[in-house]
Amino acid sequence: MDGICKALGIAVQGEKREKVKMIVETRQSREIQAILEKLPPRCKEALKLVLEKGGWVKYSQLASRFDDEITYGWDEDPPKSTIGIIRLHALLLVGRMGISGRMYKIAVVPSELQKVIEKFIS
Repeated sequence: MDGICKALGIAVQGEKREKVKMIVETRQSREIQAILEKLPPRCKEALKLVLEKGGWVKYSQLASRFDDEITYGWDEDPPKSTIGIIRLHALLLVGRMGISGRMYKIAVVPSELQKVIEKFIS
């Protein structure tokens, strides 16, 4: 979370809920377009896959098709992997969700961004 805030120029102090709100607010349509224009093609493909699946997928499905060499300490070493790059720009979030009685790691394109991203990468 702090790495995303630093990349977006948002203060890293504060509660997680406030940070999420500030991240979403910074992602206006023009900003997203500018970011998407600079993304490598594989990053756009990964986003398209997630959107085609309804906005979320099991992380293992995404990681099996796209590299996910996530490093910790993004301040010193920003990610260079497909999944890492789109996570750094807050276009993809990773969390856990219960599915059929089991908890799975999932990847989600925030609902507030789905239509804008879909329009640009289709």
